Amino acid sequence: MGWICTKCGNCCRHVGEVPSMAGFAKEDGSCKFLENNICTIYDKRPPICNVAWVYEHFFKDVPEEEFYAKTEEACEKLRME
Repeated sequence: MGWICTKCGNCCRHVGEVPSMAGFAKEDGSCKFLENNICTIYDKRPPICNVAWVYEHFFKDVPEEEFYAKTEEACEKLRME
């Protein structure tokens, strides 16, 4: 199991809404490292941007399948905006 990112860029367009990500946000709320739906610092991105890392460090007590299903649900909601 794992996360397969569709690279829609929608989560990166909302970093300004996450207090811990404020330093990454441009004035419009999108990530300053997002260009053409591609993260320009992907290999050095902050851990909070790594879904597997977030699971391991914050949600390990939730069944993995459930965590990824909820993550996909949230991702889909962002894609609809």
